[in-house]
Amino acid sequence: MPIIPIDEQIRHLDEACDWLNVEKGRAAQYKTLLEQYRDETDESEDSFMACFESFDLCDIYLLWRGNAEQFTGLKEKLKKIFEQGPLLTDHEKVGDGGSVRSRNNAFAAVIAGRLLEAALDLVQVEGCRKKSVKAPSSADCTFQLKSKLFNVECKRLLSRINWFARVNAGKKQIQRSKKRGIVALDCSVLIRPKDTVYSSDNAIEATNEFSQWLEESIYPRACKILSANVFGLMLYARVPTLVETPKIGKDHFSPRVFSVISCLNVAYRGSTIGRRVMAAINKNLTHRGGVVQVREILSD
Repeated sequence: MPIIPIDEQIRHLDEACDWLNVEKGRAAQYKTLLEQYRDETDESEDSFMACFESFDLCDIYLLWRGNAEQFTGLKEKLKKIFEQGPLLTDHEKVGDGGSVRSRNNAFAAVIAGRLLEAALDLVQVEGCRKKSVKAPSSADCTFQLKSKLFNVECKRLLSRINWFARVNAGKKQIQRSKKRGIVALDCSVLIRPKDTVYSSDNAIEATNEFSQWLEESIYPRACKILSANVFGLMLYARVPTLVETPKIGKDHFSPRVFSVISCLNVAYRGSTIGRRVMAAINKNLTHRGGVVQVREILSD
């Protein structure tokens, strides 16, 4: 399991803020909190959780630093993601669009970056079109394959009570677009109750548990939206986790290693396009700071 030293996390965050010209907001706060945590001058919950919360922002930077200029206005959108939103996910207020918007947009940026990383021809993300593309799209992101456009709708599930309404909303958006596509679901909040950190003896064991939870708790109902129009599901989770490990030095998350366990479970309807897209994701997906596991779940 790769462990990310705090100094490397701080460096990535610093580079990201310079790249986007960010001087305020939550990204700038994370950098300060990470430095204080490294120097053991602040061991508060906010400082501890900043290690986790900064991962999505660093991933956005690493995924997009060589590609964002190809998309009109994307860097400005990413800057807002870095600056806006409450410091911690636990501080979000469900139903408050202003409170959750930044992380909603961050999830779309991460998924779009993953598709780009998987060598798919991404043509639009969050309304920012690739400069060589003229066709507009209102989807969270759009990719092209064999001259056809496919939409991806990204939904963060924030409530165990009404999460399926968000899944269904993604399905309806694809249907209204008259294109085929994928619904991507961020299930992180459902897996980790508010104000908790997961603990495990082994990172691989934790990953398998999270992945199994997605398959057992989310997939059976979510897969009902799979159809000729919605040919794929992406079930994603990123969870702060303390794992047992040998002593590895003061510059890492310690005394137990603070890791970020990532899962990406893939489900697709048995079609040529579904197999082609999901095979590309499975083959080319990379990860940072934890374990990413891709499972293909065939649907009749």
